[in-house]
Amino acid sequence: MRRIKRAKNKESLYQSLGGAGGTDKLFDSMKDVFMFAAALGFARGERKPLEGGVEVFGPTVFSQEDLTMMYLMAIADTEEIDILHPEREEELVTIIEEYANAGIDHLANSVLNSPGEALDNLITLVGREANSYSQPPDIVDRIAERFLPYQ
Repeated sequence: MRRIKRAKNKESLYQSLGGAGGTDKLFDSMKDVFMFAAALGFARGERKPLEGGVEVFGPTVFSQEDLTMMYLMAIADTEEIDILHPEREEELVTIIEEYANAGIDHLANSVLNSPGEALDNLITLVGREANSYSQPPDIVDRIAERFLPYQ
């Protein structure tokens, strides 16, 4: 997998939330901020193209669980298992970058730019997002329905 980019103009958000000495550090690393932002963007169905992206995360930074989550988001987004084909790697990575770019904006607005403590705001955000679904989405069921029609 090619190196993953994040928007250059969002660097201070990543540093604040997950960098060493971050002022509002809520995550162990900037990679964890990226993964949370991607999941948030995906859950909200929001993608935002990067402007001036900078390559920051090499493939070895991500755990197998991180990669699996990225693959599942890309499959759910495109409804095509072929998104995992090496020839479509650029498209797959772009999908994840765009989900993270939308998610980091929402994370900043809900957690850093809202009144109160950042941790309390994060907890509120997670609770609000979890409760916004009448029934939690099951990505495995969605993928199974799409690619295993005989079930």
